Amino acid sequence: MAGAGGDRQAVPGGWWEQRWLLWLLLLLSLVPFAPQALPPLADLPGHYARFAIAADDAANPHYSFRWLIAGNLGVDALVALLGPLLGVKLATKAVVMAIPPLFIAGLWRLSRAATGGVSPLFGLAAGLSFSHPYLFGFVNFALGLALWPWVLAAWIEWRRARWTAPRLAAMVLLSSLVYLSHVTAWGILGLTAFAAEWAARREGGAGRIEAAWRGALAMWPLCLPLLHLAGWSLSRGPGSESVTAFFFIWREKASYLLGVMRDRFMPADLLPVLAIVGVLVVAALGRKDFHWRSKGLLVGAGLLVVAYVLMPRTLLGSAYADMRMAPALFVLPLLVLVPRSAKGASVLALVALAVFGARVATVSVSAAAFDAEMQERLEVLAAAPTSARVFNIQPQFDCRSSWILNRLPQIGAYHIAEKQGFSNNMWRLGNASPLTRHYLADDEFGSDPSQYVRIGDCGRAVTISYEEALARFPREAFDYLFIANLPRPKDEGLELVAGNEGAALYRITTP
Repeated sequence: MAGAGGDRQAVPGGWWEQRWLLWLLLLLSLVPFAPQALPPLADLPGHYARFAIAADDAANPHYSFRWLIAGNLGVDALVALLGPLLGVKLATKAVVMAIPPLFIAGLWRLSRAATGGVSPLFGLAAGLSFSHPYLFGFVNFALGLALWPWVLAAWIEWRRARWTAPRLAAMVLLSSLVYLSHVTAWGILGLTAFAAEWAARREGGAGRIEAAWRGALAMWPLCLPLLHLAGWSLSRGPGSESVTAFFFIWREKASYLLGVMRDRFMPADLLPVLAIVGVLVVAALGRKDFHWRSKGLLVGAGLLVVAYVLMPRTLLGSAYADMRMAPALFVLPLLVLVPRSAKGASVLALVALAVFGARVATVSVSAAAFDAEMQERLEVLAAAPTSARVFNIQPQFDCRSSWILNRLPQIGAYHIAEKQGFSNNMWRLGNASPLTRHYLADDEFGSDPSQYVRIGDCGRAVTISYEEALARFPREAFDYLFIANLPRPKDEGLELVAGNEGAALYRITTP
């Protein structure tokens, strides 16, 4: 069972392999966002607005929605199914909250399929369910990543039990579902399935090259999405929505790994990362004291590292393409690494569980604080009337600390979702998006990232300053100006409608 499986006899079992621990982790993973009406993830409001338009695009005169096949619509489809029963907002919350427990249960399933047991470090792997990409609100990718270990586990088990026609057909369907959730998650699935295939063939006596080409040929059940991906990529054409750029920016790649748990509290966010890195370094230095139970998953981790190095920051118009992969780089080694000592394994399991508990606690506190800030600003934005055209601006980053993940970039999307209005924060994704904007179609101030401004040194140099934004945005195209975390403007053409310490809404009186 090595390679696709593992060496069970060399590894002590223990309490960390009991089902009660899995259920405990699953229940704890639901805690952080249970109190909020919508999980305070950075990009989630933009998705929420898209879901609301999809539910009734006739209600919003500024946007329309058309279903299409694309590699980034997994959560859209689930919310569309649940929306008629729960309402769009509650359906969004339910689906997004389900992603961490789905990921954790999938890792448990993958660990048992690949190694025959559960590593005492499983708690550390489970903590990656609240990774930076998830908290950023990349919910379609996060869903695809949560489906990945389930499908990879099925691949390993069905290969071991021999493929049958129903299993092959099911694998074509399952891999296509991962692709429709998000193309990057599908790529991760392909690399790790190939690694498991290669390792199993090597252990069966094949040479490296033979194992590679035979393993590549065996990937055909995962390849149906390639037909769509090729046509979709060719049809995008030139432009900012299809750009691929920013290769080998080492400083950013290093920061994504260090900040794989980045949220609000830097020391608390770094704690699980340091624990993971520390364990992996100790295992690398003390090889006799640790056992790696699955060569296939370990090779898969290596392939993901190579892909991470080669991946640009922007791929076919999708930003942070490489950053999204960071959680997967850490997960696989944690699933296969086990101390040979039963006492050492038990101690590490306790530490891993404690780190997971600490992660849940810090994300819960962070979510409560971010949601309070969001609600304070939404009280002001709610004063904008139905169907109004709102130009919203805020600092590009949280100016209190460069570590804090800004939660306001898509706040204007609440006006789109709940007031059927227009806001300038929605993304331009070309033919990758089911959303069509009917207003300010060619204007630079009509979509993301026009909501960002620079305040002094807070923001990138290429981002326009607050003063420039106020001077340049087309006032005749908007009815209201909404600002958050910015000083009040001194402008006779702006009439204050509502405001508090965190935000202000102005009626535009002078074009």
